[in-house]
This record gives sequence, C-alpha cells and structure tokens, in this order.
Amino acid sequence: MAPTDYSALKDEILSLIANKKHGNVVKKLLGGFKKLVPDEYDAMGEIFKAIIEADVEQFNDKIYKGFMFMASARYGPKLVDFEKHFIKKFCELPGEEFKVISEGWLQDGNSEITGMLYISNFRIIASGKKEIKQARLSGMGLEFIRLGSYAVHKSVSDSIAKSMAVDMEAANILNYGHIYPFKDNYDIEEKKIKKGVIKYKVDVPFTDKKGKEKVSDMNITVIVKKGPKMDKHIAKVAEILKKNSK
Repeated sequence: MAPTDYSALKDEILSLIANKKHGNVVKKLLGGFKKLVPDEYDAMGEIFKAIIEADVEQFNDKIYKGFMFMASARYGPKLVDFEKHFIKKFCELPGEEFKVISEGWLQDGNSEITGMLYISNFRIIASGKKEIKQARLSGMGLEFIRLGSYAVHKSVSDSIAKSMAVDMEAANILNYGHIYPFKDNYDIEEKKIKKGVIKYKVDVPFTDKKGKEKVSDMNITVIVKKGPKMDKHIAKVAEILKKNSK
C-alpha cells in the first residue's frame, strides 16, 4: 500500500474547503486516517490545523460532526491516540497543562457529548459524538445555545482568552472539539462526586443575533467514566473548579 502524501492531501482538502464541499472533506480525512500511523500524526495534525484556520465555522458546524461520528466507529482507539497528540501539540495554550484526560461525558443543558474529556488549568475540551437533548435552559441560556456552534465557540473562546494570565487573543485559540470555560464558576455541586459526577455554572458573555451584548449562565455537568482512575480524576476536576470559582 502506497504511503499517504499528506502535503498533497492538505492541498486537496483546502481546495474542497474553499468550495464548501464539507462532505468530501470528511471522506478525504477518513481516507487518510485509515492508513495513519503514529509517525504521521504531526502531518495529519497539520491538516486539521489548516482546516480550522482556513474556515473554523465550516469545521465546527459541518466537518467535525461528520468526521467524529464515522471515525469513532471505525478507528476508535487510533482516533483517541491521535487526538491526544493533536491537542497537546497543536491546541495547547501558553502556560496550559492538561490535568485530566479521561473517557467521559459532558452535558451543557442542551446536549450531551460522549467521548474524551481534556481538562486543563484553563478550560475543558470535550471531544466526541454530540447528541442534542430537549433543552433544559430558558432565557439567555437557551438564546446562547441557539446562536449556532460557531458563535458559541467564539463566545467561549473570548471568555477563555480574557481569563488567561498571558496576553491571548481568542483568534489564537485553535477551536477543536467542544470548548467549555470554568473561570469564575459558581454553584459547584458535588452530591454525586463518588459516582464521577460534578456540576457547575459559569457566565459567558455573548452577542445575540441582533448585535446586543448579553450574558448566559451555562449549566455544565462533567461525568468521568467509571474505572481505576475515576476517583483521582474527578477529585482533580473538583480541585480545578474550586481554584477557579468566584
């Protein structure tokens, strides 16, 4: 089997991105992923980075969902291995350290993400399949969710950038996965912490569809998958949240 020419693959994919052919992009990514080996993670990572930088809205709203749905079913363990490498190599922010990397779930009041949780001293990246549930939000929270994934990503990235000690613009945050803030969080709930569950709230400023500045209170539930490291991981999540609470 001939090796993949990742430079040619990137050029081909960027051409498809320019023409808004997101379905073909997903197919090309899956084709490249089929033969992917660890020594080629950097090359594939450069492709993901290029897609996000070329059209983050198309990536968030179209490509990521389709790719994750099919890649997790076909290449589960390899996808997780690549993703860990990609997030640390391409997404890690100045001064950021991922304290917890675990299988699990994240619920935000409107949806549930099943897959991997990457929790650092700055943010949570939840990666995997996203299932929309019946909204349990009202008012500003529901309005915020209805903005669309790109607008939500931008608002969250702005919030994270402003919370960092270093001079960071939201545009410099590579928007991969579903990103959640926790700086100045409140109402931490630990009733089910022994089952790997912790909840918190955080306010996220956003601009509504009419251009008006508002603030949404996000209700976030973090669930760490049961296993030998569950207690250690959920305790670390609680420690991070309390360190960043109001």
